[in-house]
Amino acid sequence: MSTTTYRILLIDDSPDDRADLRQMLLRGSDARFEFTQAELGCTGLQAVRDQQAARPDRLPFDCILLDFHLPDMDADDVLTALCNGSDLPPCPVVVVTGWHGADHDDGARLLRAGAQDYIGKGWTTAESVTRTLQNSIERFDLLTRRKAATLALQESEARYRKLFNSIDDGLCVIEKVQTAAGQPADFRYVDVNPTFTTLPGMASVLGKTLRQMLPSQPEEWIAICDGVCATGVPVRFERSCPAEGRVFELNAFRVGGAESHKVAIIYDDITERRQSELQTLEQVKVLADLDR
Repeated sequence: MSTTTYRILLIDDSPDDRADLRQMLLRGSDARFEFTQAELGCTGLQAVRDQQAARPDRLPFDCILLDFHLPDMDADDVLTALCNGSDLPPCPVVVVTGWHGADHDDGARLLRAGAQDYIGKGWTTAESVTRTLQNSIERFDLLTRRKAATLALQESEARYRKLFNSIDDGLCVIEKVQTAAGQPADFRYVDVNPTFTTLPGMASVLGKTLRQMLPSQPEEWIAICDGVCATGVPVRFERSCPAEGRVFELNAFRVGGAESHKVAIIYDDITERRQSELQTLEQVKVLADLDR
């Protein structure tokens, strides 16, 4: 079985403190360690940049042990440079504070600045520094994965919104309302595209229900949408708007899996097509009369 190897960057101006940290890590774990050392903050930052340039496909180090006070800068300055405007540095950072450790305010500030943890030189043991190192590496991995997932979700939502809004036909998404026992079912409008808001009476529909927007025929609409929601089988039907002289073909389909309570409805204005069909039928009738 292979042994884990950790690449550690020690940034501390004290040779004795660096030696102590190395010895504690070696005693506290069966893992192997590759140590890179720096006495100044600027030297440590350059070591990180060198690793990033040499191997951009991986973390520059598995963890950085950073002294709180350095001759050229303090831990806050180093963390700011490492994060470079991001909320996370390029790899986990554990701040090694003074002999008596950091107080609560200092520790909270370091964590907000991007550090994964902090330890005090006076109360650090081989077991505690090893545990802190491993926990910080695992926490950083989780935060990195969550950040990547969040970015992917944001990109996916942006693509969805762009596609949703670019559809020429009216499109709405409704969600089944959880009503009390014995109360009639209903659906609420939760999303619409710009074209949908131009349909008759649908300018301000978000948050309202089918019963509110279609008071004259809610049961038929709710039955159709409820069936689509329950079975996942799409339904196509037509509805006319006599006041506007328009005819729509509607396609209703479930959004999501079997547990979803959302239904999307696409409104396709087929008024011209229906008028053309009626004209054709009228011409056929005229020709039939002439033939007789």
